[in-house]
Amino acid sequence: MLRTLPAQPIRTASGLREFEDSRVKLRALELKVNPIEDEFYREHLQSLVTRRPS
Repeated sequence: MLRTLPAQPIRTASGLREFEDSRVKLRALELKVNPIEDEFYREHLQSLVTRRPS
Protein backbone atom coordinates (compact mmCIF):
# COMPACT_ATOMS: atom_id res chain seq x y z
CA MET A 1 0.00 0.00 0.00
CA LEU A 2 1.28 3.44 -0.86
CA ARG A 3 1.65 5.89 1.97
CA THR A 4 0.56 8.74 -0.28
CA LEU A 5 -1.87 8.04 -3.08
CA PRO A 6 -2.08 10.42 -6.03
CA ALA A 7 -5.24 12.50 -6.34
CA GLN A 8 -5.85 11.10 -9.81
CA PRO A 9 -5.14 7.56 -11.03
CA ILE A 10 -1.86 7.17 -12.93
CA ARG A 11 -2.66 6.24 -16.50
CA THR A 12 0.58 6.76 -18.43
CA ALA A 13 4.20 5.68 -18.19
CA SER A 14 5.31 9.29 -17.90
CA GLY A 15 2.78 9.86 -15.11
CA LEU A 16 4.10 6.83 -13.25
CA ARG A 17 7.69 8.00 -13.73
CA GLU A 18 6.83 11.46 -12.40
CA PHE A 19 5.03 9.96 -9.39
CA GLU A 20 7.90 7.58 -8.59
CA ASP A 21 10.53 10.30 -9.04
CA SER A 22 8.74 12.58 -6.60
CA ARG A 23 8.49 9.80 -4.00
CA VAL A 24 12.17 8.85 -4.39
CA LYS A 25 13.21 12.49 -3.94
CA LEU A 26 11.04 12.77 -0.85
CA ARG A 27 12.47 9.57 0.66
CA ALA A 28 16.04 10.68 -0.11
CA LEU A 29 15.38 13.94 1.72
CA GLU A 30 13.85 12.08 4.68
CA LEU A 31 16.93 9.85 4.90
CA LYS A 32 19.26 12.84 4.69
CA VAL A 33 17.45 14.55 7.57
CA ASN A 34 16.92 11.38 9.60
CA PRO A 35 19.42 8.69 8.48
CA ILE A 36 19.05 5.04 9.38
CA GLU A 37 21.77 4.25 11.92
CA ASP A 38 21.53 0.45 11.87
CA GLU A 39 24.87 -1.03 10.74
CA PHE A 40 23.35 -4.26 9.41
CA TYR A 41 20.89 -2.31 7.28
CA ARG A 42 23.65 -0.15 5.76
CA GLU A 43 25.88 -3.14 5.02
CA HIS A 44 22.97 -5.06 3.50
CA LEU A 45 22.06 -2.20 1.18
CA GLN A 46 25.69 -1.72 0.16
CA SER A 47 25.94 -5.41 -0.72
CA LEU A 48 22.88 -5.09 -2.97
CA VAL A 49 24.32 -2.07 -4.75
CA THR A 50 27.77 -3.58 -5.28
CA ARG A 51 26.55 -7.08 -6.19
CA ARG A 52 27.63 -8.08 -9.66
CA PRO A 53 25.26 -10.00 -11.94
CA SER A 54 26.38 -13.57 -12.63
